[in-house]
Amino acid sequence: MKARIYFKIDMTGVRIEDVLDSYNPVGQWPSVNAGSTKEISPTDIGGIGTVDIHGKGVSNSIDYYERTNLRHGERYDFPPSASSALDEIPQFGNLGELAREIDKILKNTPSPAAKSSRAAKLSLSAPKGPK
Repeated sequence: MKARIYFKIDMTGVRIEDVLDSYNPVGQWPSVNAGSTKEISPTDIGGIGTVDIHGKGVSNSIDYYERTNLRHGERYDFPPSASSALDEIPQFGNLGELAREIDKILKNTPSPAAKSSRAAKLSLSAPKGPK
């Protein structure tokens, strides 16, 4: 069987063990980058393979461990929980540039109050249809 593990964060010391095959490794990498996908081939029993995934988050030094059941061709997102904002910070090389981009977006986006005020003005000045 073939399955893909999609890594949502940068990690080190990643090891994927096949639970159904005496915990033999089916994947082992010193580091993986966020957004990368690794293909593995665990033992398939009844259409499902079971693996243990281990690794350490680069940005937060948290040790991750997850046991999961995979189906042939399935993509599994790791870690499965939603990543926090702290996990995402290292993905941006220049935080000053990120802050400037956010500021630019906020300055160029009208507030809901401005939108409703503008809409009210337009509706008052809009030409009336034939009577």
